[in-house]
Amino acid sequence: MLTQGGLDEAILALHESQTTEAKNMLEKIFTSDEDESDYIEVSELTNEVEGLDQAHSQLFEKLCAKAQWGREEVAQMCSELKLMVDGAIETINDWSFDLVDAPVIDDDGDIYIDEEIVEEIREL
Repeated sequence: MLTQGGLDEAILALHESQTTEAKNMLEKIFTSDEDESDYIEVSELTNEVEGLDQAHSQLFEKLCAKAQWGREEVAQMCSELKLMVDGAIETINDWSFDLVDAPVIDDDGDIYIDEEIVEEIREL
């Protein structure tokens, strides 16, 4: 229903009401599952390896146990740490490049750990 001045005020009020309801529903969805203690827990974590967050640090330490891993083994470790394999490898290699100007992980179907680079990193 149009008036001379434009849209009907009732239509505008309905739209505004629906927008407010949708906004409130989204706020409940995105805030109800969050618990403040989660934030406190994350902020209290210390890095095991300087420069990596807790999950990547744990993955790096696990990977250093041997020179070659099957991709499925690494995928399982990443899953337990809530990481994605390719992203975790990239993060660790970026960190390694920052420290020693070389990647520590080679992904060629299997995952290879460059033990010389690991040693170089540990000496820092």
